[in-house]
Parts: sequence; structure tokens; C-alpha cells
Amino acid sequence: MKLSSMNQNEKRIVWIATIFLLVSFATRVALGIFSSESYSAPEWIRFISVGFLYDFAVMACVVLPWTVYEALRPALARFEWANRIDRYWAPVWAGLYLFFFLLVSADEFAFWGEFASRFDFIAVDYLVYTHEVIGNIQESYPVALWLAGALGLSALICVTTWPRREGPVRSWPIRMAWVGIAGVSAFAGTAMLDQGFAESHENTYVGQLSNNGMFAFSMLTGTTNSTTQNTIRSYRPPS
Repeated sequence: MKLSSMNQNEKRIVWIATIFLLVSFATRVALGIFSSESYSAPEWIRFISVGFLYDFAVMACVVLPWTVYEALRPALARFEWANRIDRYWAPVWAGLYLFFFLLVSADEFAFWGEFASRFDFIAVDYLVYTHEVIGNIQESYPVALWLAGALGLSALICVTTWPRREGPVRSWPIRMAWVGIAGVSAFAGTAMLDQGFAESHENTYVGQLSNNGMFAFSMLTGTTNSTTQNTIRSYRPPS
């Protein structure tokens, strides 16, 4: 399907997906340069191509809620309040999506600078010591400048590129097809990919760059929660 033949709903889904993939790609390439390591051409190809698989899996999860919204929006179009909310708040939410992507990218740079890796168990442990970690980050990095820069860039990109022109309303099956594609992609990506595949390279840095920060964090968070729950279930108080 050509972009010119898409309606507003479909273009907005593509916009969010494209923005996420571009930010993820730029983050991976920048981290590769930032690591100060010398990578061969096959290694660059490896962590960019394998990394795209992880980026795509996370992108499907990120886009899925929006595809559901876009599928339901035509049914709500007869209500003026719904049109008003969409007209003013949809661009704001899109900007917040982009702001979140940029914020995660900045966090990955800070984490890589400290530990030379994407998010790992240390990042998960940080959740337990949130107050101390935030204090350390504020002392080590220009957090206010990063936030202002990410917010300003998000607003600029969203204002200039967010699709606004209406188009023909698609039928219910077509709108649900978008939901199905995103849902199947999200399920397949999270079910078939794991940390081991990305990190199965002899060069540790290449393995880390092959991963996606959000994917790694979500997988490790799930593993940590599962381990904690199993520990609680197996615990027997002393008699």
C-alpha cells in the first residue's frame, strides 16, 4: 500500500512506527560510534540487521494500542467531543510517544557510558533504588537540558510532520487487519526472540548493540518478577 493512498488513520500508525524505528536505528549507530570500538563491516551489518528484528518487535508492541484506537475512531466520529479530543490531543500523545523514545535513547547513552551495555539486570535493580539513582543521574548528567531538548525536538517534529489531512474511512475489516498485523507481530516478536540470540556473538559489544534497550529491559523485568514470585512461593516459614 502506497503512503499516498493511505487515509489519516493509517498514516498516523505508519508515522509512529517510522519514528520509533528511526530513533532506534540512530541510537544503535550512535552507540556503535560512541563505544570507540573498531567494528568490521560484517559486524556492523550483523548488529544493524539483527537489531532491526528487535526494534520491529518492540515497534509492534508500541503501535498496537494506537491501531486499536484508530480502528474505533470512525465509530466515534459522530460525537463532537470525540472529534475535539482527537483534533487536539492526538498530536499531543504522538509528541509524548516521540518524547519517550528520545528519553529512552538518552538513558541508553548514560547507561552505556557507565556499563558499556544496553539495559541489563543493573537497570532493573535501579528500580528498587529509584531515589538514589535519580540523585546520582542529576549530579552526573545535564538532565534538565536533555529533557528540554527532547521535549522541544518532539514538539517540532510532531508539529511539522504529524498527518492531519483526512481521507476515506476504511471498512471495519481493513481497520481490524491493522490491529491484527500489529498484534501478531508483537506476539511473534516477543515469543520468538530472546536475549541469547542478540548476544550470541563472540564480540560482546556487537552482541549488546544487536539488542534493543526496551526489549532487554522488559525481558529482564519479567525474568526478575518471575524469579521473585518463585522465591516467594517456595519459601516456608520456620516452624
